[in-house]
Order: sequence, then structure tokens, then C-alpha cells
Amino acid sequence: MVWDVDTGTDEKGREFDASGGGDFNRVSEPGLYHVHVTAVDEGAGTNNDQLAVDCEILGGKPAGQEGKEVRIWFSPKPTARNRVISWALACKITTEEENKKAAAGKRSISLHPKDAIGRHFVVKAEWDEDQKGNPQLKVNFGIYAIDSPEAEGITNKGVLDAAGDAGDDPFGAEGKAASAEGQAVGAEKKDEFGGLFD
Repeated sequence: MVWDVDTGTDEKGREFDASGGGDFNRVSEPGLYHVHVTAVDEGAGTNNDQLAVDCEILGGKPAGQEGKEVRIWFSPKPTARNRVISWALACKITTEEENKKAAAGKRSISLHPKDAIGRHFVVKAEWDEDQKGNPQLKVNFGIYAIDSPEAEGITNKGVLDAAGDAGDDPFGAEGKAASAEGQAVGAEKKDEFGGLFD
């Protein structure tokens, strides 16, 4: 996977804080939520080798969580592959076809997580335990595309319509601009390293 660390700010002007402190209004109820990606840290965690994705809740069940945030952590371990791919498919930063080709060719898929900024998908927040055994709401394997059966009745159609024509492009101009920016940064890095990460 290609993880380029961006030390900038999100669209709210906040610096990314992988410690979970600062201005982070966490989801407080388990449920199914329509979210969009607001920030990505590709060098998070104690060893700077995890992917942390911040998402803002736009709607869902139960109601009343709108505007709160969900942080999703991804490990680089091979055992976490299915979860990372599920997220990438839900955000549409890779395709099922690419996944099948990679599996058939026994090769990895290069993901550009920053392309997910602005993308919409659905998550299931459930009670789990943090590393110290304390109860914490987490997103484990409940990650779904915005047009999946699991998302039915969860998505905030008004937000999708405002972002662009929900029928044609659920990500709107914001997602396209962020994707183009992420691809440009990726192209620069590819040139910089001479194809080392291809």
C-alpha cells in the first residue's frame, strides 16, 4: 500500500491528532451511520505504521449523532487485509475488479488512502474494548459502500444531493477535488522515488 503522510489540516482547519485528544467529538451511541472521510493519517499509531481515518457522521440510526466523529484504525498486518480492502471498496478508492486481478496474480493492491477524503460510506459502530480493556465504540468489520443493501435507509440523501447528484456521483466536487489532489501527490512521490513503490 502507498501511505503518504500529510501534516496539513482537514477542511475544518484542524491539525490531525492521532492521539485522540484535541477537538474530537466522538460518537457516543452504537449504530449504523452514514459518514464521510475528513482526515487521513497514514503514519499513525505507536510505530507510525497504522492508518487512521477520521469520519464525520452525517446521518444514521440512532439519530442525534450527526456532526460527531468516528476514527477507524487499520493495521498493516496481513491478517487485517480483508478489513482494509472492505474500506477501500466502500470508499471506492479501489474496485472489486482490481481486487480480483491482484488476487489472481498473487500481488498486492496499491491504495492511496488520501483519495478517500470527502468520500461517503456507512459504518457500524459497536462496543468493544480498547488496548487497556476499557469499553470503547469502534468500527470493526461493519464498513459498507453507500449503495450497498446495508446502507439502505441509513444514508442522508439530502447531504448526498448537496454534494452532487446522488444518483450519478455520490461524492460530488469535494470528493473529486480531494481525489485529484491525492493522485497528484501520489504521482509526485512516484517520480521522487523512481517507481520504488510500484
